[in-house]
Amino acid sequence: MKKLGLILLLVIGITSLSKAQLSLEEQVADSACVCLNNVDTAQIIKFSNAIKMQCFSEAVAQNEVAIRKNYETEKRREEDAAKVGIGGSLLIKVENELAKSCEKYALVMKYQQSYRESSKAAEKMGEKK
Repeated sequence: MKKLGLILLLVIGITSLSKAQLSLEEQVADSACVCLNNVDTAQIIKFSNAIKMQCFSEAVAQNEVAIRKNYETEKRREEDAAKVGIGGSLLIKVENELAKSCEKYALVMKYQQSYRESSKAAEKMGEKK
């Protein structure tokens, strides 16, 4: 009976540990969020797109081993290549995680959006001339 209780306790412990582990996308998003949190708000307002890409690059570099292990599986490579490529698929999933869990990312997206809108307005004004 004691062995059964010990086995049950072991199974519950392993299950809890596996749930506690972050997914690859969450790991990369956490690294990117740390990077974004280290950037001054004034810099984000001026250079939102460049900062976003720099932080994504750093996050990918920090998690390179985990990314490589994750994408070594043939199934994962095929699924993502069929969508938008390995890098693009990871980037989209990381952005979705950041949108849920990183306040500074919301600021980056706010100013990146306004930059896009101002660029489009400038293009339209150039067309009218």
